[in-house]
Amino acid sequence: MLQNLGFAQVVELEDMEKVPISDGYICALPFLGEHADVNIRSKAAWLINIQGRTIVSAADSSNLEAELYDKIKSHIGRIDILFIGMECTGGPMRWLYGPLLTQPISKQANESRRFNGSGFASAAKIVDILNPEQVFVYALGMEPWFAYFMGISYNDDDAQMLESQQLVDKCLSEGKVAERLFGRKKMRLNALKSQAGSGDAS
Repeated sequence: MLQNLGFAQVVELEDMEKVPISDGYICALPFLGEHADVNIRSKAAWLINIQGRTIVSAADSSNLEAELYDKIKSHIGRIDILFIGMECTGGPMRWLYGPLLTQPISKQANESRRFNGSGFASAAKIVDILNPEQVFVYALGMEPWFAYFMGISYNDDDAQMLESQQLVDKCLSEGKVAERLFGRKKMRLNALKSQAGSGDAS
């Protein structure tokens, strides 16, 4: 489909496979969460390593088994920045997959099998294991333009706000840089001299 849309080079990566880029690589990491308990294999979290600096973009990963992140950490080493979504409530199964189902599902199954990512406890465990220097909560859909197609609006006492703030507060108390992102943010990482000389990566 992507090739037919005009993308000449399409590469499919399995878990822990890498594709080289200038001064580094991109690696597909296992993604658990936001699946409504359906066997979806078309998602990944992403590690970007450029000039020795490592950024992990984990989307709405959910820590269903901490050992997974222990094993990931043993392979990828140090992490500078972790981006993690914290949509801890998630829409019901029919919200996205309803038109694809061949038979009706019960109300109980629809409500219990949701598109949720990490709450505070599971996200905090990911942070504890990967131990990044900076942590940013992103992809909550708080920006006003999302309301037109996602129907999302948050109050200060919604679970997503409370639990993501808990994570930010935990990280700040441990001396990490942490923030719940909104709109746009710029950041700069200097290249590691041991791997890339004296240059900078931004």
